[in-house]
Amino acid sequence: MLKTEQGPVRLKPTKLYQEIVVSESERKNQKLKLQKNWLAQYKKDPNMYRKAVTQAMSIAACDVQLEDLKNPKYFTTEEQEVMRSKANVAESQRTLEVKKEGMLNGNAHVAVTRFGPTAHVEAGPTHLTKHMLKKRSKKTSMMKTRYFFIEQGKLMVFHHNRENCKAKILKLEDARAVLEDKNTRKRDGASEDFASGFQFRIKLEVAERTHGPMYLYTDDYTQCKIWERAIRISSFMKQASDRDTLRTVVNLMRGVMQRKGWEALFTYARKLLDIQKTIQQFSRKLMAGGKWLPGWNKMIHEYGKQKEAEEQRLESMAKGMMHMRRMLDSIQTGSVQTKKPAEVRRGVVDSIHSHFRHYKNSQVHDRLYPLGSKTNTRIQQAKNGLKMDACFRSTELETILRLTLYDMQDFSNNPTVFQCRQAAYSEVSTDCIPVHVNVSDSLSMLSFAQRMHDEGMTNLTRADWANFVNLDQISSVVLHSERIFDIPVAPKKNLVIRSESASGPWMTIYGPRICWGRRLNEHVDFETAEKTHNVLGSNWEDSYAFAKALATGGATKWFTVAVSVTALNFPKTQEKDPNDFLEKLKGSKNDKDGPAEEMYMVVHILGHRFLSPKMAVNAAAVEGRFEAEVPVPSHTALSCLDDSEISLEFIEIFSSGARRTVWAGKTELWKVFAEEEAYELQDRVKHLMKSGGGEKRQNV
Repeated sequence: MLKTEQGPVRLKPTKLYQEIVVSESERKNQKLKLQKNWLAQYKKDPNMYRKAVTQAMSIAACDVQLEDLKNPKYFTTEEQEVMRSKANVAESQRTLEVKKEGMLNGNAHVAVTRFGPTAHVEAGPTHLTKHMLKKRSKKTSMMKTRYFFIEQGKLMVFHHNRENCKAKILKLEDARAVLEDKNTRKRDGASEDFASGFQFRIKLEVAERTHGPMYLYTDDYTQCKIWERAIRISSFMKQASDRDTLRTVVNLMRGVMQRKGWEALFTYARKLLDIQKTIQQFSRKLMAGGKWLPGWNKMIHEYGKQKEAEEQRLESMAKGMMHMRRMLDSIQTGSVQTKKPAEVRRGVVDSIHSHFRHYKNSQVHDRLYPLGSKTNTRIQQAKNGLKMDACFRSTELETILRLTLYDMQDFSNNPTVFQCRQAAYSEVSTDCIPVHVNVSDSLSMLSFAQRMHDEGMTNLTRADWANFVNLDQISSVVLHSERIFDIPVAPKKNLVIRSESASGPWMTIYGPRICWGRRLNEHVDFETAEKTHNVLGSNWEDSYAFAKALATGGATKWFTVAVSVTALNFPKTQEKDPNDFLEKLKGSKNDKDGPAEEMYMVVHILGHRFLSPKMAVNAAAVEGRFEAEVPVPSHTALSCLDDSEISLEFIEIFSSGARRTVWAGKTELWKVFAEEEAYELQDRVKHLMKSGGGEKRQNV
């Protein structure tokens, strides 16, 4: 306190205590201040005591991390500075604040480790080894040999090295021990000579022996240090309870180390037995011949080739070193005339020119050498991107968990526990629309954004405004996949293909595989708008039945779909619509590519692609049978193939070699096998060139 004319003033600011609600406490609305003796009410409940302490320490850790985020000086390395961008710092602050708020309100889960009872370890039998002790006799002043060991803070001295000898007990409470080395005894000022055959000793002085020190001999320096430490500890443990406590701790540690030693020994023995068994099995199969013998012979042959190549490399290296040595000797003796600097410089320039021409020819052959200022490499082309039609389908986190997890209780209680800190893809789904696709500057993600009609808005199609997929999440790429149908503007119309995307092949990029033989069906109640999720397909036991059958050589199950084409008939199309946008482009295209001469049919079934023979446009005729099969774990997995589609495409080939799809259609597999009514596929096939809306397209 500081006394002033206005009154006393506090020099220290008023301390503010945080208030928290202990998680899972019976008194949920009671707030406790973090001050002295705030855990007094939990002394009788060890679990709640540990939970309260852990919760308080978690709040303090959140405060420390928030304080570090405010001070950029703590970011020492360049990698940390990159990771601590404004967006990452803001996201980390929000996460820490939410976690701290949950801890303060008692809503967050606090994990506390519960320790079980300590196993009782019995003290083993004490068979201590006796070591040699030298001392001078009080009566004759001659060196006498005795034997000793240290136990419970006392020195047990024996006249003989036999088991049943009476011991003289000397207390080590006020003892003084000094470690002496035979090599440095003169420098250290040792008065007594060392006993023959020993390198180290302990000079011990006890209160009960006033006429001279005793010498404890050993050849092990570690043993000598242990004695010195034991004597020093004995001077502090003057009470019997301290010695009993130390003995109990030593016995516990000895029991634990003995158990761990046996476990390690058993583990090593099992590994040796497994290796021996594997070698025996391999030897029997190798001696039996069969398919193992060619592989063994090939391995021996490859090993011999590698060893021979290594010997040749060492031999050529030795020859080169000998040649260099002879050349240096010749230069030193003057028998060989050295080259002038100008000749050496000219040879280096010629070598550089030769290597550059070789590099340029190889790069030009691979189309990687920039021949002009406007030439872009493939990496630059990928970063600039292309404008194309694309469709994106993503799976939400909840759908993935329902397909992969056996129990959704953990996700229902805490939905954020399965979320990643950084998203690997955009959780959106788009129809087939014109987009701009490019690779990011860091070559880490594939970005796609809808094309802007306004020229001033083209910069918005970059990565900051685009959806993305990390390149390391791409599992496979399928070329010449089936075409994607988009949804027309008019409601309640069939799926169609945009006429602008009639030319060119399609490719499909897949992400990581989620599961085998399973599909999630979502049903929405029209009255209550409640969503119901049902997992269709194989159960948990049969998901990997096909993989197990392949591994064990068992019987596998396959699902086969066969499509037979018996007749083909194209109706006469309507007259050209003058307002049709594609017809305006078609006139210019036909003038450049010429008329269509041939056409062929493409069928997609269960991910398989089939091509029919080429045929004339005026006399189109296709007959054949297309069969595709896929492996299934069990018969229950057939329900996951209901949404698989069968698609048809008829593609024209112009005289210039250009190709364009004119008729296309697809249908789901469950509609083909439906029992309610006969299904006609030709109702779903449309003519793409007669585009003007859903009703203006021509049916097959």
